[in-house]
Amino acid sequence: MPDTPEFTFMPQTTSPPPNRLANISLWTDSSPMCLIDIDKLTSTSATAALSSSASGQQQQQQQRPPPFRILLRLHLKCPASDVPSALTFQGFHAMVSLALPWASSAKCHTKAWAGKTCTSHEVGLLEQLNPQQPQAVVPGGDVPSSMPIAHLPQSALTRCRWLEPSTSAARPRCPSSSACVVLMLTEHTCGSSPPFFTVVQNISQQIVVDREVLAVILYTIDRSAAAADVPTVELVGFHKYAWRSASNAQPLASPPVSPVTSFAFPGYGGPPTPPSSQQPQVRPPPPPHVPGTGGDFVLPSGMDFSRTPAARGPNTGSRNMQKFF
Repeated sequence: MPDTPEFTFMPQTTSPPPNRLANISLWTDSSPMCLIDIDKLTSTSATAALSSSASGQQQQQQQRPPPFRILLRLHLKCPASDVPSALTFQGFHAMVSLALPWASSAKCHTKAWAGKTCTSHEVGLLEQLNPQQPQAVVPGGDVPSSMPIAHLPQSALTRCRWLEPSTSAARPRCPSSSACVVLMLTEHTCGSSPPFFTVVQNISQQIVVDREVLAVILYTIDRSAAAADVPTVELVGFHKYAWRSASNAQPLASPPVSPVTSFAFPGYGGPPTPPSSQQPQVRPPPPPHVPGTGGDFVLPSGMDFSRTPAARGPNTGSRNMQKFF
């Protein structure tokens, strides 16, 4: 039947499903550490409640992991810089797999923290690998070939051993010493410059894919463990956050990530309150920009956790936690 004004064919436009972080793997130069299956962590018991009369398509949709933004807290045990038996250890490498290929860009923002002071901010692109490449074999487990696999860029995480300066405060700032690495980090700060010999205790990473923050990973650096117990990785915290619906999505700035306070974005009170007047001023959102001074970057569809309560994952302190690695 030909199209008429009364029966005009209007194709339905569907937005692509949100991307998600499927898993993350960490290893050192000498051995694999762990593979965290985030899809298993975020999966719910909805599939168990499916009735036998459900159609195959509905069952497939129910079995598909829901898209969540996730927050991971990892405890990294590193050898101290003066331990001669761990000279081969430099830091931790990471590889992630995503549910979908990215359309425009995939970046990782890494910040090193000395207390509440950000001592460095690095921005790097994710390096996508061909699943057929030997480097694409994820240490500790297998990843479906349909999922994009990418290395996280070189950052403070890959050289976290050298983020601990000498304990001697009188040591000169010699370019030939290992402390020069700390000097290069403190020259580009996110806030006020910390003391030169400040120890970095935490590292935070934001994985931003197509201008959406998919994951926040907070690392705690522990250099007090015995030499026989390092290096190791322990998952100590996991939280998932549901995506906002399209009607509630607002262009909000990504709040600062600080590892020394609760959850992902403490101190963030939600969207700014409009000025008290009869007609609130409507201001367009600031244009997106890539950070060049270490400040927090602006995302048109930023990670707003103030509108959706955090959904806690499994008890990460239980003995059953090892099945997710």
